[in-house]
Amino acid sequence: MEDSMRLDNEPANDEMPARIRAFDWATTELGAVATWPACLVTITDLLTAAAWPMLLWWGDGSIQIYNDAARRDLLADRHPGALGAPAAEVWARAWPELGAAAMSVRAGHGAVVLDHLALHDRRTWSVAVNPAPDGRGGVGGVLVIARETTATASFLEVYREHLRSLFMDAPAAITILRGPQHVVELANETITAAFGLQPSDVLGRRLFEVVPYARELFEPLLAGILASGESKVLKELRYRTEVTADGTPLGRYANALFAPLRDLRGNREGMLVIAVDITDEVRARDQMHRLRGEAEAANRAKDEFLAMLGHELRNPLAPISTTLQVMRLRGMAGREIDVLERQVGHLTRLVDDLLDVSRTIGGKIELHRRDLELADLVAEALEVSSPLLEQRGQLVEVDVPRQGLGVHADRERMVQAVANLITNAAKYSDPGSRITIRGARAGDKVRLSIRDRGAGIAPEMLARVFDPFVQQAQTIDRARGGLGLGLSIVRSLVELHGGTVSATSEGAGRGSVFTIELPASARVSTPSPRSTSEVAGERPPTPRRKILVVDDNEDAATMLGEALERLGYQVEVAYDGPSALRIAAAFAPDVALLDLGLPVMDGFELAERLREQQPPTKRPHLVAVTGYGQDSDRRRSAGAGFERHLVKPIGVGEVSQAITELVA
Repeated sequence: MEDSMRLDNEPANDEMPARIRAFDWATTELGAVATWPACLVTITDLLTAAAWPMLLWWGDGSIQIYNDAARRDLLADRHPGALGAPAAEVWARAWPELGAAAMSVRAGHGAVVLDHLALHDRRTWSVAVNPAPDGRGGVGGVLVIARETTATASFLEVYREHLRSLFMDAPAAITILRGPQHVVELANETITAAFGLQPSDVLGRRLFEVVPYARELFEPLLAGILASGESKVLKELRYRTEVTADGTPLGRYANALFAPLRDLRGNREGMLVIAVDITDEVRARDQMHRLRGEAEAANRAKDEFLAMLGHELRNPLAPISTTLQVMRLRGMAGREIDVLERQVGHLTRLVDDLLDVSRTIGGKIELHRRDLELADLVAEALEVSSPLLEQRGQLVEVDVPRQGLGVHADRERMVQAVANLITNAAKYSDPGSRITIRGARAGDKVRLSIRDRGAGIAPEMLARVFDPFVQQAQTIDRARGGLGLGLSIVRSLVELHGGTVSATSEGAGRGSVFTIELPASARVSTPSPRSTSEVAGERPPTPRRKILVVDDNEDAATMLGEALERLGYQVEVAYDGPSALRIAAAFAPDVALLDLGLPVMDGFELAERLREQQPPTKRPHLVAVTGYGQDSDRRRSAGAGFERHLVKPIGVGEVSQAITELVA
């Protein structure tokens, strides 16, 4: 039967007759050509000779055969894979329409014509789906004849049904508006639901008749887009307002595309609108911003509370601490004074830790770095920690080279970090035990380790030991004390310096090792002068300097004045700004120690009035003595002309050192 196929007279530019002959049809349900029924051979002969695009879908699987016109105009890059393939796979995009038509034809309901069907890119076709007889009075397949209609069809005529099939169930709101009157041509369920309408209420009617409250928003927008012919995308378009049960208005929002439609001749046809509701996203973002604002406000309130708490706690600590120093200067000694000094020092450290953890976690610490030797930092940290070490009778073994371990650091803050680790080792070790401090180079790092032989750290605590307020379980007497802030402050300070801190332990009762690593510095500056000792009997250089002390806390002012007098200074004391001005006019102080939180006239105003009162050559040096110790407080006092900022409670030696430096 193969010899009867008229496939040998094709024009030179046609390839399908040869391809059909060469194709291995035995691999399909059609079988080898020699087994084909005569009707299939005849239809194939007619198809290959036709000038219009024709497709033959034969058998239960609708196996496809096609001619050169279909190859060129319909199939494009789907050829040659489309030959011998199931039609449902080749025409998957249009199969909802084509498949339904083919099923109807095979069921004996006659031919079906589909107009303006999009089969390839933007080209459209009128398709006749015809029955192909099987030679036994039945239908063996479907013969499809296609005629292109792209040149004569307008955009809306071509795509109306296609848009409907694609978009009617889409989650996006999609509609077509006709002309400047904004008559709705096509609307899916989503867009009608968005305005609380039914599709039957919208189609064919003016948009602003069915959604009158949208006129003010949409009319100028739509008119402008239609006039300009340019697409427009609007983000977070508020298209509707809902009112909650309590009367709160809530907007609904969408991201929307407005695209002018034109037919293939360039004539204006209307506008396509595609909008996606983003109300949940907008409300979630607004809620997040609102919560962030509330959190930031709460954080500011917390910082202000901590600053005030620090001020209120430091104010009573100041006269207590100064009184103890005066007692020492008078030559008094005894176990009672030792106890009071230790407990005041402990309370002062708790206040400092509470304020420092807020500043360090919030990134509000300002570092003043210079090149230093690690050994100097360790020595100062040991001096800070010595009262506790002496109290517990603990021996500290130090193996830190005097030179060669340079770091670029803030002296005060790194001393604080190292002292916290030493204090932590002392608290969690038995009295009389040994603590080892070692320093060494580790590549481009400087490493400092502090080892104790005390309580150790449970494995489950190692990952949390540097978190704020985290402590291992303590006995009911809380013999080790503390707020659980010291190690958190250490981590924050070390990380601010670009370093790391870690903890290791072999378990409970087996001690622990804390290790700091900091970037190494090749240069080291000359060590700064050490603070003046607070040992009784030290005196300032002559001549005797005049000091004005101003504090509304009479105990604090009186005791600080007496302590300075015992160091050899001439001292006058005032408890408010106006009194201080009267005294200063006659006394002409060299240095004025001013509390900032004075009543009536605060320390900042008093400082300005003192400078105005004296000629430039006799103006006093200004020192702030205050319970406010945050970096913002220091910046403010410096901006007001204060040359030093001392935070209560202060040591008499610290004040004397500041005076010496200022009047030298």
